[in-house]
Amino acid sequence: MPFSYLILLQNDDETQKIRLVLNPAGKSRVTGNSLQRAILNHLHLSDCDGDASIEIYEREKNLFVPLSSFADIQSSLGNLLRCTLIRTVTVAHPRLQLLGRYFPYDTTMIINRHQIQVQEQPNGSLGTGLTVWDGAILLTKFLEQKPAVVKDKSVLEFGSGTGLVGIAACILGATRVIMTDLPYALPLMQANVDCNRVQDRVECRSCDWCQSPEFGVERWAADVVLLADCVWVQELVPPLLATLKQFVLRHNPIVMLSYQRRGKGAHDLFWDGMNQLFSSIVEMDVTSVGLSKPDVLHIYTCRN
Repeated sequence: MPFSYLILLQNDDETQKIRLVLNPAGKSRVTGNSLQRAILNHLHLSDCDGDASIEIYEREKNLFVPLSSFADIQSSLGNLLRCTLIRTVTVAHPRLQLLGRYFPYDTTMIINRHQIQVQEQPNGSLGTGLTVWDGAILLTKFLEQKPAVVKDKSVLEFGSGTGLVGIAACILGATRVIMTDLPYALPLMQANVDCNRVQDRVECRSCDWCQSPEFGVERWAADVVLLADCVWVQELVPPLLATLKQFVLRHNPIVMLSYQRRGKGAHDLFWDGMNQLFSSIVEMDVTSVGLSKPDVLHIYTCRN
């Protein structure tokens, strides 16, 4: 019998729809391997073409996993699949997909003549929050050039991951920094805070955008909100916007974010919400940060 699938494929700067009908001879199921080959063939690629592969977002685990790892697609995932095309990043042809990284990172950065050491666990089975992504590096270097954004201010960061941006904000003079992420990211984040000896002004807290805390209490107050490359899958955009809205309505902070466009659906949904939430959204000039920035990576300041 034929098997019909609607694939929503995130590929560079767009999300495209692919409808595939498979009819494996004499088989009663479609494996992840066979569906991956069908998608790559549709794109005129192969498994060995630039190390191309397909990953799929698992909502329960909040991470991407290889499509090839599924023995039976229909029983595990159904017929509507949201996938991303993963290809090796090269200097000559950088493809800024979820698993790729444009800027080099070797666990240390010099910020305002201070050496920051932030360990990472490159993206794998635990989730994306344990990797230092390009957006965090760019935002950190930008804050170094514009320390007045955080100096003598209280700072809240959503999706802090390894803690690079928040630790840098502390080094640059923030009076208090609250870094947040899902519980699985907190041990590494706290270890990096301890390593850089900023425990007196930096606190690591759990914050699930789907169950955001009560921001009205004083312990959550902040002058500046930072977000480093938090928009990577469409399903997470509504809870992120709802969390951001709840905080902004309570405290009216300045919001500074690094943003990398990855898919049209997530991009349109995020910026529709941001334009409703803020009266002023300004793209910042990052020519002074000393990094060769790819076209899909930006920094914005948002305020009311």
